[in-house]
Amino acid sequence: MTRMTRTRASWGRAAVVALVLLVAVTGCGPRPSTSSGSIPASTPASTPTSTSATTPEPVGSPFPAAAKINTFLTGLAQRGQLSGTVLLARDGYRFVRAYGLADRATGAPNTAGTMFRIGSVTKQFTAMAVLLLQQQHRLDVTDRVCSYLDDCPPSWASITIGQLLTHSSGIPDYLNELGLGWPPLAATPAELVAEFRDAPLNFAPGTRMRYSNSGYALLGYLIERLTADTYAHFLQHHIFDPLAMRHTGFDTTEVRPGHAVGYYANGQPPTPYPMSAAYSAGALYSTAADMQRWDDALQHNTLLPPAAMQQMFAVHIPCPPPASPGGCLLPTDLGYGYGWFVAHEPQGTLEHHVGHIDGYFSFNGIYPASHLHIIVLSNSETTDTLTIARTLAAIVHRG
Repeated sequence: MTRMTRTRASWGRAAVVALVLLVAVTGCGPRPSTSSGSIPASTPASTPTSTSATTPEPVGSPFPAAAKINTFLTGLAQRGQLSGTVLLARDGYRFVRAYGLADRATGAPNTAGTMFRIGSVTKQFTAMAVLLLQQQHRLDVTDRVCSYLDDCPPSWASITIGQLLTHSSGIPDYLNELGLGWPPLAATPAELVAEFRDAPLNFAPGTRMRYSNSGYALLGYLIERLTADTYAHFLQHHIFDPLAMRHTGFDTTEVRPGHAVGYYANGQPPTPYPMSAAYSAGALYSTAADMQRWDDALQHNTLLPPAAMQQMFAVHIPCPPPASPGGCLLPTDLGYGYGWFVAHEPQGTLEHHVGHIDGYFSFNGIYPASHLHIIVLSNSETTDTLTIARTLAAIVHRG
């Protein structure tokens, strides 16, 4: 998940992707992008290079710079560096294209409606669930976590809900640091929390940032305890249904019809494992169109009033020094909000997150000043969604 999946190295198998900056996927961490924003020209031999753009441009005026965007993306697909769906939206204009194959065994192509695992982009929805509960006066982000837990570990006594949201609790990442076995087993939320409840803290709570899927797993557990509902159903009822996100939800172990099959960089699909292992840190799937509905809702304060939305996108903890474990993704990142990184890019403020779960990478980013949304969902680990998104932003802003 953008550090959402445990890397296979931590599970004792061949390494999947080294997330040296931030790990935000279940393995769940985003793959670091090069600061230059360039994408290498090499083509992995194991990656099919089908380049058909299977989604037509919506009827009406074309998205500005659509031809340049498609030329760039088609070139990546031809070199085996893009498989998935890309959506850009700005001021009523929309660009949507799908590239590569959703299933290499059957030859089924990716389409605008293909569903992808989104890894740590899940954290955006977990953070929204917490803020919705705060709006209902059922919790406050300044509350101590132990107020809502039985038999709370003494080391967690000072940890607040806000610190879980900002990766500043000090709780080690159960997916990337604690080296649990591969493949992960099905687990209840309580069993997930038990995996890290006795682990020593990495630092005193609130003193710094270190990306941790554990914090977001614990948030999911708190949501269930407070609501007497499942995390999946709470999101469905309070977020997905109100926003008509009909193709978004909590994923299953096996890849279902309409969903893309994920592939490692060597062209092999991952061994299936229960999505309960990723839980509220990275178990969701979605489509590009549903993610646009989500971004539109955020920009229009559909689910929460403006003051609460400002809390989501404020920088609550700065990035740690460069090359620190579990740090920020971009050299322009300022820090972390609630479920979002906040960067100061050449094109303006960027609110973003990357997701990674075995076989999939994703990116969701908003440039609020220019109303530009960029969504890249991929079913291949050869796709550098973060660098692709930054390059697209540069193309759009150059015109």
